[in-house]
Amino acid sequence: DALIDAATQAAATRYRFLPGAPVASKGGGDVEVFAVGGAVYTTIGSEHSGAFVGRRDEVATALKSLSKGHLLQVVADAGVGKSAFRSHLAEQIQANGTQVLIGRGDSLRQNVPFYPWRSVFEALVPSNVRSDTDARAWLQKVLAGNLRDPADVAHLAPLLPFDLGEAASSATLSATGRTEMTVTLAIAL
Repeated sequence: DALIDAATQAAATRYRFLPGAPVASKGGGDVEVFAVGGAVYTTIGSEHSGAFVGRRDEVATALKSLSKGHLLQVVADAGVGKSAFRSHLAEQIQANGTQVLIGRGDSLRQNVPFYPWRSVFEALVPSNVRSDTDARAWLQKVLAGNLRDPADVAHLAPLLPFDLGEAASSATLSATGRTEMTVTLAIAL
């Protein structure tokens, strides 16, 4: 996490900041620091932060598609409101009691396999699963009917923040085969 000083915090109006513990400076005094706590969305001409205006047709189309079980990918240039749109949709869907899982892309990680899916699958992991061993056991239980070998849970490593070990089947699979195994287990999960 990046920390910023009070002068930078005062100049950065697009973000919300959380105060951090003061940090000792080389000059001998403490420096007040802040961590980024999220973006603040402001509609032009409005004094209300967090307002969502417009995009009625896009919202209706997205909600209709999602209600049919489709995935939704929101792609646009930086700063045009993708996050606000996503948040608005999530609020609408969660109001109906439906769980929302959101994947996030990043231009710096566009070549990392399955990167946009990591946050989706991390959200599925129960809070009591904290260690690599817990994760392997949980996955083996949940995927019991989909595994030829319990060690095959290792194919989910690109999607989860755990060391899932090695699967013997990896040695016999091509790169495409390993990808297909990951996708098959991800769908089962």
